[in-house]
This record gives sequence, C-alpha cells and structure tokens, in this order.
Amino acid sequence: MHSFFALITGFAALTFTLAGNEEPVVTLWMMFGLFLYISLGRCYVDRSKRRNTLYALTNQRALIKRLHPYAAFRRMKIKPTTTIVHIGQSVRFGPAVNFGMFFDYLHWYLLDDGSFTFRAIEGAVNVAHMAREVREALND
Repeated sequence: MHSFFALITGFAALTFTLAGNEEPVVTLWMMFGLFLYISLGRCYVDRSKRRNTLYALTNQRALIKRLHPYAAFRRMKIKPTTTIVHIGQSVRFGPAVNFGMFFDYLHWYLLDDGSFTFRAIEGAVNVAHMAREVREALND
C-alpha cells in the first residue's frame, strides 16, 4: 500500500513540475484521471480476467487457460512435494512469489503475482481438498 501512495505522490510531483503553477486545473484533471484509472481500471481488468479464465485439475496437473485478451496457457505438474494452500476463494499451488515493494503493487494491480493460483473460484475448499488428494495419490 505504501508503494501506491509513493506512486501517486511521485506522479503528482511530476505533473506539478510539468504543468507549472499556471495550469493547476490541468494538473488536477490529470490526477483525477490517474485516480480513475487505478481505481476503476483495476476492477475492469479483474472482471475481464475472471470471465476469461478457465481452471482444471487432473490426476497429475493443474491447468490454467486464459482466453482473449490475456491469452495464455499454464500448467503445473503436481508432485508429492507441491505445497497447496487454500486462501479465501483461491487455491495456490507451490510457493508464493515476492518481488519487493514496487513490484508487489504492480503485480497486485495487474492481478498476477507470478504464482500458480486458481483465483476467486467457487468451492475453493473442495478444490484444495481434491488437489491434496491428487498429491497424496502420487505418494502411493
């Protein structure tokens, strides 16, 4: 959260410097536009990604398929050592990824921290339980 305020403060300082004291209205409009982009734009990206993301769990892998406009296909082989963590409405496979303060904000804004996570899914508790069963079956 601190990086968010640092970003806003830095942008405000930059716009005041570029606009000078003669154009405070332009500066205020630029700051208002940035605020709208950060607050509402993130919600739009989040909704779009959720609507266009498919998750699957097989007897050996977890799969994530993103459709247009963020097209991507990711797969992760579930091993006996794979950590499976249930967090709210999400299930993370493997370790969390930490990029540092600025990149944490950037990945929060982009809704992708680099970890292999089924995000905001219905029945996350059941999915985590099934994933743990798959992992335990691989031990046999």
